[in-house]
Amino acid sequence: MKIKPFGDRVVVKIIEERLKVSSKIVLLSENEDKGYQIGEIIAISDSEQVIKNFKISDKVIFPKGLGIEIESEIILNTDDILAKVI
Repeated sequence: MKIKPFGDRVVVKIIEERLKVSSKIVLLSENEDKGYQIGEIIAISDSEQVIKNFKISDKVIFPKGLGIEIESEIILNTDDILAKVI
């Protein structure tokens, strides 16, 4: 399903953190203490403020439990984004 956000919102695909143990084994991180998630922006609204600050494929950090989750994607208000991963 394709989603086009309105207002000052973006759609973020949640990135599962992976912990490499060896060259062939990959384990998902089970750290439940983190109060944040990392995601990749996959859609942005037409708002000038959003276009100025974000682009598709930016990786961002945001608090857990915010936004509206649809499958493995979250619609977030840009005010809820804490930082971009550079």
